[in-house]
Amino acid sequence: MTASETVYRYVDENDVTLYEVVRYDPKRFVQRVPLGSGLYKNKLNGVRRVPFHLPELRAAIKAARTIFVVEGEKDADALRALGFCATTNAQGAGWKWTPEFIEHFRGVKRVGFIADSDAPGRKAADERAALLAAVVDDVRVLDLARERSDGYDVSDWVAEGHTADDLRAIVTKTPKVEGSAREAPRTARLVSTATIAPVETKYAVAPYIPRGEATWFEGTTKSGKTMVALDIAARVSNGTAFITGAPIERGTVAILTCEDDPARTIVPRLIVAGANLKRVSVLRIEENGGECVPSFLTDLPRIEAALREASVSLVIVDGTFGMLGVSDSNSYTDAYASMVPFISMVRALDLAAIIIRHVRKTDASALHRGIGSVGFGALARSTISIAVDRDDETGVRRLFAHAGSNVGETGPTYAFRIEGVALKSFERTVGRLVWDGIVDVNADDAMANRVSEDGTERDVAEEFLRGLLGGPMPALEVYGAADKLKINRRTLRRAAKRCGVLFERRGFGQGSIWSPPHDEPNSIRDTKPHSGHVYIPVPNDPSVSRIDDSEEVAGADARPIAGAETGTPHGTWAADSGAFEL
Repeated sequence: MTASETVYRYVDENDVTLYEVVRYDPKRFVQRVPLGSGLYKNKLNGVRRVPFHLPELRAAIKAARTIFVVEGEKDADALRALGFCATTNAQGAGWKWTPEFIEHFRGVKRVGFIADSDAPGRKAADERAALLAAVVDDVRVLDLARERSDGYDVSDWVAEGHTADDLRAIVTKTPKVEGSAREAPRTARLVSTATIAPVETKYAVAPYIPRGEATWFEGTTKSGKTMVALDIAARVSNGTAFITGAPIERGTVAILTCEDDPARTIVPRLIVAGANLKRVSVLRIEENGGECVPSFLTDLPRIEAALREASVSLVIVDGTFGMLGVSDSNSYTDAYASMVPFISMVRALDLAAIIIRHVRKTDASALHRGIGSVGFGALARSTISIAVDRDDETGVRRLFAHAGSNVGETGPTYAFRIEGVALKSFERTVGRLVWDGIVDVNADDAMANRVSEDGTERDVAEEFLRGLLGGPMPALEVYGAADKLKINRRTLRRAAKRCGVLFERRGFGQGSIWSPPHDEPNSIRDTKPHSGHVYIPVPNDPSVSRIDDSEEVAGADARPIAGAETGTPHGTWAADSGAFEL
């Protein structure tokens, strides 16, 4: 070890070194695993991940002490010098905590997160605090310099002469993270089935989309998944029967998306589908006037409040992987745990939920084609396969096939096509779905070899990147996630360039950072941290007038959802469909 480097040991419960983090000056980090005889492996793949100073953490739990979680080993040691128990994780804010890692904090009396004063640090602190709220009664997120965004950290704060009493005062003034305080410990009890009244499954669209459950729409890129979802949204907004003749109760629709731009894609498609735009909204998470990608980890209480306030009956989620907040969507445990709270919300509100998911290149059955872990599919109560009809010589016809349901019967397969419709003041046509009737094809046949026939490997890679990149992400993590889906790295890089992904080198040995394009209208929105401004837009926003600038559209103010902070919404979408001409 030279004067320009510092080695931080990560040890197990018995103080045996598992791996090390080496900090070089100027600021640069390398993670390595000792192999013996002075040899190291410079990757942590397959290594058990533990919190920094694990033995001290375990002792602090037994002593009922407050534990501070900071961003970096230097910061942890700065707090230790003040007499506190402090820990962190290797690879900073970019590493996603796993369920196994979180278990090390079970039994902690209180956890205080102290993030670096920048967007990635604050976002990571918020996400990790939400995760720990499930196992810790008292979780708090401390901000030492809320007005700063230059990376100011704990070490800087201590160097300025602040004391242990100063930090204790900040902890006292900081409120608990919502949901972290439990009035009573968890219990287990047996409930006799004789006391449980049976409940019949109701449908938003029988027999395809049940209420109070999740329905997966699965298919390859450009197969028409979103088009079908928006057609159903239009029918719900008007109470128009489905193609089967099944009645649809008139209701309100909310759309969560981190893929399609509402003004350029969603609203025009809803208009040509004949939707009542007053009953269809796009849900936005906003902070300081900017829009953030919704997160199931940190935003679910806000999302639930927004849906409840607007009496939403159907929610459509497009770009699900970008909202999960997990690093490994192929992990059954992570996938299942990240989706269960969302499914519980759907059941509590008795919503119908359409979750759009892409499929992978495999010969598996239609029920097992979805990208990511089978844990996602296990939570679906109905699965719809959507694909281009390989037997149609024109290449126009698509298929809507019911792959399975465990709450009722399976419906027949319907064919549909997408035709261009002229929209006033638009130079190009807008796609509209047209149903063609029943066809004798099951879901397995509809999906057979679908990726290789109607989607190139690069298309799959592009869809993967759109779902994964919700913000800056280390290249090694991107490659790791792609490898698990058997996406060729060369293909991935080409797809990234085609999508306009931004690449930034972070110094020797640190690899590059991949970020979504900031200047493309359909790119994933900003992922800056947020405290929770949630708006379901109110109809008749003047901004929609650009869709048909020859018609006057009356404006209306957006209203904040009850319980959210007040402020000026970024914008609203809906307008009376009667204001537009086709």
